[in-house]
Amino acid sequence: MSSRLLGLAMVWVLLLTGCTAAANAEPASRRSRADNPDDAQAEALGAIERGTVPDGASYIARITRLTSVHDAPEGEQIGLLDPTTTNGSATALAVVGEPDPDAAWIQVMLDQRPNASVGWIWAGDVDITWTTLHIEVDLAERELRLFDGAELVVRGAVGIGKLSTPTPTGTTYVTDILATPDPDTLYGPFALGLAMYSDVVTEYAGGDGQAAIHGTNSPTLLGLAVSLGCVRVHNDLIRVLAGRVPLGTPVLIH
Repeated sequence: MSSRLLGLAMVWVLLLTGCTAAANAEPASRRSRADNPDDAQAEALGAIERGTVPDGASYIARITRLTSVHDAPEGEQIGLLDPTTTNGSATALAVVGEPDPDAAWIQVMLDQRPNASVGWIWAGDVDITWTTLHIEVDLAERELRLFDGAELVVRGAVGIGKLSTPTPTGTTYVTDILATPDPDTLYGPFALGLAMYSDVVTEYAGGDGQAAIHGTNSPTLLGLAVSLGCVRVHNDLIRVLAGRVPLGTPVLIH
């Protein structure tokens, strides 16, 4: 999450949200997760090997060195990717489809506008892993669900974007997992940055309207349309997500 996630407080000075985001915020992997029983950070991640990846798994490309992004294999360069995000997390991208272990190029989703942008990167510049976890946010039901394959792991009520600043929809992935400076705030103990941007908020406190899933100190507002576009969940649920899902985990908002 760059310094742009929708609605993170000015005191954060985070690299996440539409805020100038906080120098005190940090990747969750750098902090103790003693309050997180599921400290696996989804070591449901596995190295890709032929014949060993479960059916329905999603693939993740972890950038290992500065790499260029192209509009097609051997095509025009359209960007550069650093192995770490602006928040200090490892750069992990959702892979489009199932990668061929013998292919020189891999198609990935990109963390930029417009939403669902894709590009091609050199296979030698990434490590490919996989996860069976995925997150679904049902805006009509006001509910978030974490699945492991077809199995429902946990579910919970969500607060969503107001009518004037709706939560963007579509397929995306987790870009960062950040621990907040103070869990007893509007944003709870953790925030998961998404490669997704508001269709309405294009600038917020110096950021560009990136969406996130985060906790809250006002659980009575869950189930309501109250945010600038972010998805709010109970602090117990955000702790489970932050402790379990890997960077690059696919997220469907509909």
